[in-house]
Amino acid sequence: MPLPSELGLPIPDGDEENPMIYQPQLCMDLAKSSAAACRTCKAKFTKGDPRMGMIFNAYSDQHNRFYDSTTTWYYHVKCGCDQYKAFFAVSEVHGLNAMPKKEQDMVKKAFPKSMPKNNEAQVKGKVQAEPKAIAKRPAAAEASDEKAPAKKAAKVSGSTAKVGSIPAVSGLNASDFESKKEEVSGWTNDKLKKLLKANDQSQTGNKAVLVAKCAFGLAYGKLPRCQKCYGGKIKFRLNGENGELASLSTLHGGASGRDEAEDEVTDKKVYYCTGYFDDDDFVSNTQCCTCGGGLRSQCFD
Repeated sequence: MPLPSELGLPIPDGDEENPMIYQPQLCMDLAKSSAAACRTCKAKFTKGDPRMGMIFNAYSDQHNRFYDSTTTWYYHVKCGCDQYKAFFAVSEVHGLNAMPKKEQDMVKKAFPKSMPKNNEAQVKGKVQAEPKAIAKRPAAAEASDEKAPAKKAAKVSGSTAKVGSIPAVSGLNASDFESKKEEVSGWTNDKLKKLLKANDQSQTGNKAVLVAKCAFGLAYGKLPRCQKCYGGKIKFRLNGENGELASLSTLHGGASGRDEAEDEVTDKKVYYCTGYFDDDDFVSNTQCCTCGGGLRSQCFD
């Protein structure tokens, strides 16, 4: 993956003390309004225009740290091709197949089918043999079936489910999660974060949150980015009190303590999209996901 400095992004490359949470990636979509302008030619988009986006980790210069969110710079398709064709293969341009044929052909002609191995960017602090990367996607979010309705994880009165355990509605084997939690509970925070970084997962949270994220990935496979908006980061909920699903921040605290926004969600689902920034405008999960923010199979193309 190319480094932010190679791509001209306004963020540092990251290091072991302050690692990037999300690697830069390209996406394509249709402009949602005429508010944004192309970063190269400065001309504004018309609503519905095909465009190319560079998604990268939000960063605070003031606090010198990366945030658990992303922001996006947009380009006209030709401008984006000229800007990034030397850094990405055509298969790395997400959302390309949903674009009009003219734009698809333009991108396929500009971007190489594969990148030469000797030109691949070497990310600082890249994980080597340990810990191993996770390749498999969670079984509960594997297949795409537009006809299958999303399962709701409603509050179950008098539930005896263990707080912090895998919800039965997920269809996952709960014992696998508990087994992996035991396996990684003795790891240091640095080792847990290295595993998460190697698999493009969020590295924020206290020890309990990091353990839960690693255990989930080792048991069921890493969570991909939302494949509807290509910007939102997918997260998962576990059993909370009285059978109601709860986010990891609500259960264990974390970088910002209890997730207060979680209390306002009435129709909680196991998987959900956190949304992303479209230039300076935040696109919420209810806007970018067809399922209203609760990730199920219909979130995948």
